[in-house]
Amino acid sequence: MAKRKKRRNSLSRLLEDVVDDTKDFVDDLTDRARDVEGDLRHAMTDGFQNGKKKKNKKNKKRRKQLNKSVRSLNESIEQMSKQAAKTDGAATKVKAGAGSL
Repeated sequence: MAKRKKRRNSLSRLLEDVVDDTKDFVDDLTDRARDVEGDLRHAMTDGFQNGKKKKNKKNKKRRKQLNKSVRSLNESIEQMSKQAAKTDGAATKVKAGAGSL
């Protein structure tokens, strides 16, 4: 068996060990705090973006409904102008895409 040299215990070595351990502890603490801060920022950003996505989905759905209504109104106008043309003989032309979103 190899003999190990015993480390001399002295006040300066004790203080050195305490300072090194404290430094390691503070480094670990700041690393964890930085990780928590980054995770919190990421979570908040995701939360805000999800709200925007939901809003965009609602707007997209509403836009589709409005476009459908406009198309329906345009079809009704076309039918009415055709009927007016048959009865009067001279109907006013209406653009098919007028007023669409």
